[in-house]
Amino acid sequence: MRRRVLGVAASLAALVAATVAMAGPALAEDDQGAAADAASRSAVRPSVLGAASEEDDAGIAVSIDDLNPRVLTTQDTVVVSGTVTNTSGADLSDPVFDVFMRPSTPVTDEELTAFLSGERWAGQQAGTAQLGRDLAAGASAEFSVTLARADLPLDDSFEWGPRGLTVTAASGDARGQDRTLLVWDSGYDVSPTLMDAVVPWTADTATGAATEQRAALSLAATDGVTLAVDPELFPEEAGEETASSGEGGQSGDAPQSQSASPSASSSPSASASPAPSSSSGDGSRTADRRLVDELLSTAQELIALPRWDADLGALTVGGSPDLMDLALDSRTTFTAALRQESSRRPGGGATVIGDVVWPTTAAFGLQVLQRFQDQTIIAPPGAVAPAEDLSFTSVSRVEVDTGSGETSTSGEADGTVTVLTSQQAISDVLGWDASSEADQLDAEQALTALTAIITREKPNESRTLLAVVPRGTAVDADLVGRVHALLDQRWVDGTTFSAIAASSPTDQGREAIGGAAALDQSTTDAFQAVSDALTQTAALASALEEPEVLTSTIEEAALRMLAAGTSAEERSDGITRLRLETARLLTSVHAEPTSTVNLINKTANFPVPIANDLAWDVTVKVTLLPSDPRLRVTDTQEVTIPAGTTSTVEVPVSAIGSGDIEVGYKVTTSDGHVLDDTQSVTVRMRAGWEDTGTAVIAGLLVVALVAGVARTLGKRMRARRTAPDADAPGTTAATEEGR
Repeated sequence: MRRRVLGVAASLAALVAATVAMAGPALAEDDQGAAADAASRSAVRPSVLGAASEEDDAGIAVSIDDLNPRVLTTQDTVVVSGTVTNTSGADLSDPVFDVFMRPSTPVTDEELTAFLSGERWAGQQAGTAQLGRDLAAGASAEFSVTLARADLPLDDSFEWGPRGLTVTAASGDARGQDRTLLVWDSGYDVSPTLMDAVVPWTADTATGAATEQRAALSLAATDGVTLAVDPELFPEEAGEETASSGEGGQSGDAPQSQSASPSASSSPSASASPAPSSSSGDGSRTADRRLVDELLSTAQELIALPRWDADLGALTVGGSPDLMDLALDSRTTFTAALRQESSRRPGGGATVIGDVVWPTTAAFGLQVLQRFQDQTIIAPPGAVAPAEDLSFTSVSRVEVDTGSGETSTSGEADGTVTVLTSQQAISDVLGWDASSEADQLDAEQALTALTAIITREKPNESRTLLAVVPRGTAVDADLVGRVHALLDQRWVDGTTFSAIAASSPTDQGREAIGGAAALDQSTTDAFQAVSDALTQTAALASALEEPEVLTSTIEEAALRMLAAGTSAEERSDGITRLRLETARLLTSVHAEPTSTVNLINKTANFPVPIANDLAWDVTVKVTLLPSDPRLRVTDTQEVTIPAGTTSTVEVPVSAIGSGDIEVGYKVTTSDGHVLDDTQSVTVRMRAGWEDTGTAVIAGLLVVALVAGVARTLGKRMRARRTAPDADAPGTTAATEEGR
């Protein structure tokens, strides 16, 4: 177990623009490294695993990477393997390894921590070995030490459980050591602890990688695991098929959540997963359907979360009924769709739970308990701790009076709400982003050890306990290993979330629950940003045939910002993006700039180009704002501009006189709210020129006609004057006839 100074993990990728939808997940065969992008937020070493010791690295760094077996039952040997690194700066001569085991079992997690921190005696020597060669400066090598069972201090079967194991390495003056835990199962008869682990699988950490989906399906199939799933992980088209197809008919045929009514207009997912699919078209949909089918077929229970895993606690404290309704409607619709799909499986599929509220630590308080009295509340790990020190771990279910916040030690009663508690130490280790084989070994062994300690507290009495995986934990093979280390032991029986919620409540007093503290600044700013966005876009929404399509776009962006797994940094980034998106929306319907307009008529239809960059048709009124009374608007035009187009609207005007004036364009909603009045155009007004031109042209035509007639008559008169007289002598009959 190498001790390292670990910083807080970098935040996950910032929120994308609130209204941008991305492709849904598919069971891709080629991960293309997507799984590596999902990292747990919990990169800090859990406190229960202890801190670094000065003796850990004094020229030799020792790392215990594996134990075989990790839980010793009837095996004759234990193999301890790991890595040794020369950090002394000089060559080392054939390092010697000694292995020590403590002869007693820790009975509390504090004792466990003290040993792992080097504050307890290492124990009796159990084995020794040499590397078998020199180790150059800076070089690393693998080592292995085999321990005979007969050399281990394992005598009293009642002393089963975790035992501290230490490996030291020495060569000359250079030394180093590492510690871990071996768990001894002596076969002592115990009543197993009943445990369920809630694992969030939400859009903020999902990658869509095939490895991630296989890990999720593996967890779903594990006894004692309940996945809490986000509607955003499931494709919209799959949700629509789920909600509307099959013999089940209406989603109301299945039991509904107690918290809200199904919304016929909502779909289980309004956008898609945050991870692009490697497939497209029908192939992608088939893969998505396969994921849904396998999940509902393998899971015993699923918890349906609101869209984006919105923090219902923050929505309660923040006092936003519209956003609360949107979140609850998304959860109810998702629950109904999954229940209907699950009911069509042979023998019935997964049980879908739609009445669970899982607030964050900051939002947990009496407000949430009072708002959701008829639902099950998951308390933050470590919250609602026993009021007095107990020699054992109390059960997870606590009935709390919603008026006073006090524990009802007599159990469920009028005015109480079910609150499920969990251990902080177990949650911290489950959510730890182990960065090496040694860290992963320590995490898994610590989880196995903690459950052994809990069961040993009351070996003849089964207790029901909930374990909670922190939000932001990557769903991957490492998490699968940690969960199995927690549950796959003889002294633990995996149970269901419903069984925990319905189990006997504690009769031990717990710390009273008070009101939630004021929301942090980033959450307060998020509420304000959403309120501002809705106010600013209200006029634009009224120009749409269905105003709610624009409103819901902003509200769904708000749900994403208020996701329970969102960090303050991500929330602040989301606020910035929402404000930018709001600004874009507010300029999406506007008049286009135009060049100078010449107006020579007393009356005309003035052309105004109006652009609609929205995804929806808008109905607007268009008028003009002349800077001079010589131009008057005779009528305001109301038109519908199709989505994504620019249309020319003709506004009737009348003009008197001549001159150059400025004319502004004004675009409003039907009820007069201004959408755009920023554009203007120069108009060269020459009113009456058209009439003058017509008169001049008509006069010229008359003059031309008169001139033509006069010219014709003149020709004829001249011809007559020059013709010979018929009576004149010499005129022949032929000439006369021709004339």
